[in-house]
Amino acid sequence: MTNFVRNAWYVAAWSTEIDDDLRRFTILGENIVAWRDKEGKPQFIRDRCPHRGAKLSVGRVMDDHIQCLFHGLRFDGAGRCVLIPWEPEESPLLNEV
Repeated sequence: MTNFVRNAWYVAAWSTEIDDDLRRFTILGENIVAWRDKEGKPQFIRDRCPHRGAKLSVGRVMDDHIQCLFHGLRFDGAGRCVLIPWEPEESPLLNEV
């Protein structure tokens, strides 16, 4: 068994492998989804919607955010929820998801 240090840098992908389409990776046993925003900056977050556990990698990129295919929640590159379709824009739930 190989030991990995969690608080260290690991190569996830070559820069040419990340574009504006969603790309799924498994790193240290965790499923990760990646894409590039409009400025070309790579974004990486866990491949799991906290609402119902769906894979975000089957969703789509909208306005630099990743949108869950099933319920439409959107997340930014830091994993913060930026849209809950059935809630108002200033909903306090955005900080809880």
